[in-house]
Amino acid sequence: LYRFYGDKEILRVRFAEMVKLVEKRIESPDMVLPTNNGWQYCDWLNPTGENPSTVFFGGCWYYHMLDRVSEIADIIGETEKRDEYRKMADAVRDEFNRINLVDNGTDYSARNQCGIVLPLAFGIAPEENREALAKTLVEYIKKADYHVTTGFVGSRYLPEVLADCGYKDVVYKLLMQKTFPSWGFILDTGATAITESWWGHNDEDRSLGMCHFSLGAVSGWFYEYLGGIRINDSAPGLTEVVFKPYMIKEIGNFAVTYQSQLGEISTEWHFEGDKPVFSYKVPEGVKATVIIPE
Repeated sequence: LYRFYGDKEILRVRFAEMVKLVEKRIESPDMVLPTNNGWQYCDWLNPTGENPSTVFFGGCWYYHMLDRVSEIADIIGETEKRDEYRKMADAVRDEFNRINLVDNGTDYSARNQCGIVLPLAFGIAPEENREALAKTLVEYIKKADYHVTTGFVGSRYLPEVLADCGYKDVVYKLLMQKTFPSWGFILDTGATAITESWWGHNDEDRSLGMCHFSLGAVSGWFYEYLGGIRINDSAPGLTEVVFKPYMIKEIGNFAVTYQSQLGEISTEWHFEGDKPVFSYKVPEGVKATVIIPE
């Protein structure tokens, strides 16, 4: 709500509850990483069983929680909590990497797609290791014959991480897959929406959601990466918009439209031979910055 509408009030109103959640997750004053993670869904409905441990998974989210609440504290002027949680988050990141970063910094101890995706997506991975880790992630994808092995959680971040690390061609191959597990496979089972499970309508007891955010979150990648409307880089409320489109020749042409509170934001691109042509529309008074990755 803050990023899309510039609404600080929702952050102020809910901040006390966020602090309660953080405090609940802190087991002892001298704790760095949580040790009592208990049972968790982890990367729920992972199609191959290649799942991070609850300790690894919980550590990633513990850092993400501290990092995000520190950011929110900064936005609403809670400087004491901002500094407190920032210091804790930095310590968590260092300890997590000390324990889990392996193979000379080229992999994480989970040794699977999700186990690299989350540290890259959440900013846990050291900057100097990101390139090598992304390369290892791509090797895991190649080993799976360009299929995902992520589930409920990892699939949300996988396309973003790959594109940010320069592997938009790998994302394209994942999106074009038709065999299990893939988005194409889901649709080929007769689904008219993205289901909760990679099995789509072939899910044996049909007990899972037939239209679900988890794997369906890839639609956000269409807007932010193919369409290039970068919400996280734009000013709160989209008063200033950053466009950074990934134009893939094999797709040929692409267009998205988003109805913001200030008016319609839209982008379109196509290829004329080998030449990509990009155009955009923003409401009057909205500043646009265009970044072409290539």
